Amino acid sequence: MEETFLLKKLSLVNVKRKVPEQVDKAIHRINDVRNDLAHGFFPEERRRYRKQRKVMYAGDDIFSKDGLEKFNKDVVLVADYLHRRAFGKRR
Repeated sequence: MEETFLLKKLSLVNVKRKVPEQVDKAIHRINDVRNDLAHGFFPEERRRYRKQRKVMYAGDDIFSKDGLEKFNKDVVLVADYLHRRAFGKRR
């Protein structure tokens, strides 16, 4: 599983029991920005960001206060959901 990419793992989890849409979308947003930052030397040049010339996250520059707050909110949402799913309680 270590070599399997995130969205494939998500699809495998969905086979067992569907992940809520809000959590699924958050995972996709996190994965998209992670891939763009990890694999793009100039991620702001990627097609999806070319118009704004900034790496955007849910409508805000990922490097702004609002962008980081949205990113963090998604991370907490996903972590809390996965923790509840694995252990049956909130962190």
